[in-house]
Amino acid sequence: MNLHQNWPLLAVTKSLYTTLEPAQEAAAKVNFLPKIQQFAKRPVKAEDVHIRGTRIINSKPASFYGVFSLGALQEVAELIPGRPLMFEHNYDTAPVGRFFAGKRVFMPETSLTPRKYGYWTEGLFYVPADAEGTSIVDRVDLGVYSETSLAWAFLETKCSICKADIRSWECGHWPGEIYDPGGLCTFEMSKIVDVLEGSIVYAGAERGTHFYNPNEPEAATAHASEPAVMRASRWVATLTAQYGGVQHIEAMLASKRGEEPGSTGEMLIEAMFSSTERAHPRDRAEPRRSEIQTVLCSKDRFESKDDAAKWCRENSFAWDKHEESREDHRFTQRDAADLDPASLRTIAVTDGVQAVIGSAKKSGGAAQASASLLESLFAA
Repeated sequence: MNLHQNWPLLAVTKSLYTTLEPAQEAAAKVNFLPKIQQFAKRPVKAEDVHIRGTRIINSKPASFYGVFSLGALQEVAELIPGRPLMFEHNYDTAPVGRFFAGKRVFMPETSLTPRKYGYWTEGLFYVPADAEGTSIVDRVDLGVYSETSLAWAFLETKCSICKADIRSWECGHWPGEIYDPGGLCTFEMSKIVDVLEGSIVYAGAERGTHFYNPNEPEAATAHASEPAVMRASRWVATLTAQYGGVQHIEAMLASKRGEEPGSTGEMLIEAMFSSTERAHPRDRAEPRRSEIQTVLCSKDRFESKDDAAKWCRENSFAWDKHEESREDHRFTQRDAADLDPASLRTIAVTDGVQAVIGSAKKSGGAAQASASLLESLFAA
């Protein structure tokens, strides 16, 4: 199963990059040269390097529904200086550059973005001013390279529904599913113990990653390398695979189910969107899902229909059947005639998003009643 054919979660990058004029780049190099020097084995001059910045992770749910805690964003900022810049997490190749500074910033996408979703970790990196390095920054400046991805290790993953470790048998929830009560299931990643590298990628698992102008006001003084958090020897969950860590999450979910992990994205898809019969053993006796009929996106959070539709697409909901009320943008997921009217109810999904859910009519037989969430989300 091709991950992106059946799981369209990657957002179109909104680039905030501004190309540096030669004089600006020279000034930025002078400001940051002492930080670069600590990683070099010989004296470094401004003409030896190119510098750029990337906003590489944020506090919004990623495409695999993991969320960095605010503490984790700060820990990544502390750990990223000195880590290599790679391409596509390919560890059969040598680094092409190196990060030399990081910081956590507050930069919400719009004025209506909930505050908890407005945080980023930035990293500044340098590449040699040789033919290869110049080629890299030319492609960054032209927008050919537009997204980045982090490889990291953490200790804790807390389920948003039950607050237990989502890797443990104490938790019976699957990332990406909607529960009543509880809403959209995500998991918070915290206690970052290592940053392995940051990569230039075609599309990152974190939504909206982009390059930025490292000569922005106060950038030179704000990027301070704080002491790194202490590394730990117990569980180190390293996300180093393509798609921002799918292989590790596959292994995590397979371990939870007592199975061997798969080698592709298929297991992740199956785990997140499987039917009731494949659910956590504790839940098999009693179905825990209802069908989603409509997704309601509040105008208090989403400035326009397009903003609301973008959220639906990023979270694998249909966005093409749209109605508008005074309070909401409404996106139909399933014909109301397919559901028992007495079972319809509205639940909270996440900030500014609700869903109308209900039970399928029994006239369609057991197969219809046990239809998977994947089928309802991707129905024609």
